[in-house]
Amino acid sequence: MNRLHYFVAFIGFTVLSAIMLFTHLFPIHLLTPFYGDYGQMVWNLWSVCESIWNGQNPYFSDLIFYPTGSLLAKHTLAMGFFPITMLVKFITNNSSIYPFISFKIIILLSFTLLCFFTYLTIKELNYTKFEAIIPAIGYGFCNFYMLHWMHLNHISGFFISLTAWLLIRLCKQPSFRRALSFCIALGVSIYFTEFFLFIILSLLFYLSIVLVVRKSDQKAHIKTILSQIGLSRIFFCMIVFVSIIAPFLINFLNHETLPPSRESISVFSANAFSILIPSPDTTPAYGKIFAYLNDRISQGVSGKESFVGFPLLLFAIVGFIYRRHTYQTFLGLTTIVFYILSLGPTLKIFSLETFFPLPYALLSYVPVFQAFRTPARFVVISYFCIALLSAEGIKKVSSTLKAHFSTRSAYIVKTLILLWTLIEVYSPIPALPILPVPNFPPLRSGPVLNVPIDINDGYALALQIFHKHPIALGNLARFNLQQIQRAEILNRWLTNSDQKLCENLRKDNYSMIILVSPVEDKKVEFLSTCKIPILESYQSFIWRI
Repeated sequence: MNRLHYFVAFIGFTVLSAIMLFTHLFPIHLLTPFYGDYGQMVWNLWSVCESIWNGQNPYFSDLIFYPTGSLLAKHTLAMGFFPITMLVKFITNNSSIYPFISFKIIILLSFTLLCFFTYLTIKELNYTKFEAIIPAIGYGFCNFYMLHWMHLNHISGFFISLTAWLLIRLCKQPSFRRALSFCIALGVSIYFTEFFLFIILSLLFYLSIVLVVRKSDQKAHIKTILSQIGLSRIFFCMIVFVSIIAPFLINFLNHETLPPSRESISVFSANAFSILIPSPDTTPAYGKIFAYLNDRISQGVSGKESFVGFPLLLFAIVGFIYRRHTYQTFLGLTTIVFYILSLGPTLKIFSLETFFPLPYALLSYVPVFQAFRTPARFVVISYFCIALLSAEGIKKVSSTLKAHFSTRSAYIVKTLILLWTLIEVYSPIPALPILPVPNFPPLRSGPVLNVPIDINDGYALALQIFHKHPIALGNLARFNLQQIQRAEILNRWLTNSDQKLCENLRKDNYSMIILVSPVEDKKVEFLSTCKIPILESYQSFIWRI
């Protein structure tokens, strides 16, 4: 493909992404409600940018869980986006809302790259533009990514298609430059998303198949690639890869957190039929047709998150049946393997928890996966493989129509498939209200207590972007025992109106108490006895005391 083709494709997917996510992204310079994970993700961008700007370790913050601070290596930090955040910080002259503007830009860019790199991957496999656009759209805007539009570590799934594209290019024309590009992209992905592990698992699965099946042509091809690159250059690429991931691994291994409970792992595992049944909430194109079946799914994750899409699935089946290449067999096997992993440790069928053990039960004993809580995310690899196979299915249908009818009929059918895909993935999103920029008055130095005391309060965390004071707790993806115990103690003191709370706040020189949501009057009365300024932030930043 020439550079103009790249440019046109990128702009096209950018425009489509802007349309699909319009109410989430625009106006890009105004604040919308930043509760829950939204606030957490924006705080992540701000925390990393400020740490790197000031020459500090971004995997540690002394602004949360005062006074000890907290490691962040097992938190969903997605620190790889910091160049964008820094650029926006510079352009906006360090505006107080620069992390929020950066957040929206990164979301738009990530969805664009999800489609763009999937398109490039399929084009690299020698499919036509039409045959590549349809799967790219179906994959880039599938239920999983659209549901997790605010989770930067999830929508960084574009690294799956990026590394696949670079690997295919390497296999087609081996060279040191292409090998190095692949290793750099794979290594860098660890700073964006946990899908780095999924990519590694996919590569190991492919190599194991080659070794077990003993396909001489596959082994010969791998040997040819290695010989053309050269052992010394391969060794250099490996050193570069290890050097890139080493800082993350060092911080990750030093960060101790509590493993997720087996109950939470079960809750965040996919239901066996979720990949086939759309939810009316996230796939409104089918109305209430599948509502009855969707309502029957009460165990595990439903089709709201795991539904793959009928156009992709249908043509992937056709593509697998009429596969022409060995790699397509591997795609089919990979789809099945990662789909099974997404089901979690036990099999769930509609409302039935069968307790039938599945392979994920063994994977959960691998140290690196012990902090992993949501097996349902494995389905993104299945999605990607289905997208690649669907291109073959569309090609088969198109070539059959050309042979038996006409070229025009083939284009009409492909156009209808494209429209079907667009209609299926489109989910209207209500416009969000516009919020005023929080305006905190000058305060004396000292930490802040957010009330209600909630260890999962993303809004309270994001308010720190504006007041910039350390806070008593923090909203992280993974906590250690001491952090949970601290939240429980503070909550108990507040619930019981225990003067120990006031004593500790005064001892640690707290500068402010922020009411981040409505609080019982008796609790406010108790807090007023602490003689610390109280600010009500959930309406219009009114001083209560």
